[in-house]
Amino acid sequence: MRANVLYDAADLQAFVRALTGHARRRVAVEIAQGHPLSTLNQLWRHFYDVERPSGPTADDAVAALRELGVEPTVVRWHREVSSRPFDEMVEVSRRRRCLPAERAARSPSC
Repeated sequence: MRANVLYDAADLQAFVRALTGHARRRVAVEIAQGHPLSTLNQLWRHFYDVERPSGPTADDAVAALRELGVEPTVVRWHREVSSRPFDEMVEVSRRRRCLPAERAARSPSC
């Protein structure tokens, strides 16, 4: 099973129709409240001075499904997520992107 697939669907209507067409009884979709990579928005600002969108959200997905005539049953739960200090996130992200060490100290105006 793969979660958050609705965030990757280029054509939500076609995707939902295909899922429904292949289902025997019903379709279950798990989607995070916000895009899983939205937590990295502040790092994009730090490294590239790029303002990333905060949406779409799970609420947007529910609204879109309703517009398509699908009435989803929504079950919400909260999972505690440990957060790292920003400096640690910068360092991990810098290494993953193969950026030189001096980029860690860059201000958002770079």
